[in-house]
Amino acid sequence: MGTVRALAPQPSAAQLADAVATFLDTIAVPNTRRGYAAALQRMITDLGADTEIASLDPDRVADWFNSTWGDRTAKTFTRG
Repeated sequence: MGTVRALAPQPSAAQLADAVATFLDTIAVPNTRRGYAAALQRMITDLGADTEIASLDPDRVADWFNSTWGDRTAKTFTRG
């Protein structure tokens, strides 16, 4: 008869909305957090909350940033 071995559970793939929430939890300054939250919420809306981080195409993300904020000054980035 064969041997039974326990397999280590595979971590679930990180989704964009969860990654954003985890990142925002690291920001202690409320105004900074609000600014990032506004920008990142737009990313979640446009790219999909359930999108797995590992599946994001770097060129697609770069295109998203450029089309969303490419012509804005630093002062107006979060007003996209």
